[in-house]
Amino acid sequence: MLYLTQNNGRTVECNGWDDVKKNLSVYVSPNELLQAQSMIKAGCDQWNFVYGFCVDTLTVSAPGGKKCGPIKTNMRTVTLTLPQHWMAALINLDLSGYDDDDIDQLELFTHYMRKTYGTAIPLDYDPESGNFMTWHDAREFGVLACDVYEVTFPITKQGAADGV
Repeated sequence: MLYLTQNNGRTVECNGWDDVKKNLSVYVSPNELLQAQSMIKAGCDQWNFVYGFCVDTLTVSAPGGKKCGPIKTNMRTVTLTLPQHWMAALINLDLSGYDDDDIDQLELFTHYMRKTYGTAIPLDYDPESGNFMTWHDAREFGVLACDVYEVTFPITKQGAADGV
């Protein structure tokens, strides 16, 4: 069972993702909804939909109607060193400001990630890991030396090797 706590404090019991979508009180893009579904499926027990200063929180209940406690999962992840200038595209799905070469490189990368790990949507990145590197994980997609971050992705594909 899914419980959606709306920005106004009201909690709605949802029987599926169609109910969640129908009861959201904040704007949620189709890609953000897909990301939430992937993360819940991967073992997260809560997801926050944020729009400006408003937040709707989706919570998963455990079998028997008990609320889930802390995440108890063996979620597999992979951490890659990727260009800082890719963060807007990877996290916000925003391609504005990118030229054709950047978009081609991102498309090659996202195709590789979906094929190898099952998703190209990151869980998190470490802004304190930023530094300049020549040899990083996006080099094989045509990206030259640049400032990079460590970016963590869930592994959702069955049979994919564990990441770094």
